[in-house]
Amino acid sequence: MHLNPEGRLMVPPWIEDPGYYKSDNTFIGFTPVESERDYYLPDTVTVMSETDVVNRCLAIHAVTPFQTGIEPEPSTTMTTEEVTQMVTNWYQSKIAE
Repeated sequence: MHLNPEGRLMVPPWIEDPGYYKSDNTFIGFTPVESERDYYLPDTVTVMSETDVVNRCLAIHAVTPFQTGIEPEPSTTMTTEEVTQMVTNWYQSKIAE
């Protein structure tokens, strides 16, 4: 997030698809790869591989477990394998867009 002139946090304009898997006040977002964009990204942006994203989500899951189901349906805690598969599928679908 960036602080705008009015003192509010905002999604940086170069992030095309923001707001996934919050951890330590940071989010995962997507922007085109360098060969597909004609603008600069700050050096402070962390580029994450699929493995990096899965590991981040497993660390989140260890503290605040991901749940199955959508309210009002009952939910259960996802297994490590379920989280890994969910995040892998999500990452691959984002890369394919």
